[in-house]
Amino acid sequence: MDPADGSLCARRGPEEWLPAGVICENFSVHFRLRRKCPSEASERAPEEKPHRKRIPALQRAYEFQALLESGAVNNKAEIARQYGLSRARVTQILNLLKLPAQVLDYIEELPREEQLWYSERRLRRIAALESGEEQMKEFECIQSTRQGSA
Repeated sequence: MDPADGSLCARRGPEEWLPAGVICENFSVHFRLRRKCPSEASERAPEEKPHRKRIPALQRAYEFQALLESGAVNNKAEIARQYGLSRARVTQILNLLKLPAQVLDYIEELPREEQLWYSERRLRRIAALESGEEQMKEFECIQSTRQGSA
C-alpha cells in the first residue's frame, strides 16, 4: 500500500523506489475451471458416500487386541494396512484399553446406543492421564456431565 494515500502500489519502472518497510510485488493468479459437458454430467450419477456404521470406541480396540493376541497379524502396522488407518491411529485406539477395568466394565455393560456417547475422543482424553486414580476422577466427571444433560 502507498503510505501517502492508502492505495495499492505497483512499481512502474526500475527507477522508482518504495519506502522502507513497504512490500509490494506484482503477481498474478491463474485459475483454470473445468466445465462438465452436458453429456458427461448426465452419464454419471452422483456418487453416494457409503454410510459408515458407528462402532463403540472400545469395540474396535478389543477387535484390534484380539487380532494381535491371536497372531492373525504380527503388529500394529498390519492392522493399519488392513483397516486403512495409520499406525498412530491404531495405537490411539489400542490405548483406550489402558483405562481402569472399572471404566471398561461399566461401558461394556451399557446398551450399544449409550456406549456411543462415550466416544473415543472422550475416552482417549481419560486414557492419556498417568494414574488410574486420575483416570477414575475424570471418568466420574464426564459421567456427571452425561447424567446432567440427560
